Amino acid sequence: MVRFLEINMGMVPVDPVVQRAVFDTHTAYFRAGVLTQDMIWEQYRFPVALARLLAGNAPAMLFDVVPARALQTPLSPQANAWLKKTGSTRGFSTYVTFIPARKFAVVLLSNKRYPIPDRVTAGYRIMTALLQRTDADARGRR
Repeated sequence: MVRFLEINMGMVPVDPVVQRAVFDTHTAYFRAGVLTQDMIWEQYRFPVALARLLAGNAPAMLFDVVPARALQTPLSPQANAWLKKTGSTRGFSTYVTFIPARKFAVVLLSNKRYPIPDRVTAGYRIMTALLQRTDADARGRR
């Protein structure tokens, strides 16, 4: 998963055709509720508030009809975006999120079922804490 995210953030060299295909998965085609839907990833403008992420993962987004609006022009990959994906099956839980411009990612994998809001909140808190620490360290080096 780490290698996959490094490729998604353009941090490791791969065949240009593969890199283009990976970046193409960051192209947005639809807006639904508070999120923009890429080919694989759900995308939010960065910075993003936890409440917005939670709204994008609310039960209504999973179980209700949420109108999706096609973008007239697909949105090319955005470096300054919060991309994420949740997943779960038969007692396993995941949350993967990254910010390409910042070269930061968080991966939560569990062999236990955790509610999506808990995973999103944990991922958000870890990511924002790491970003704040990195920013503070950078200011201290100046």
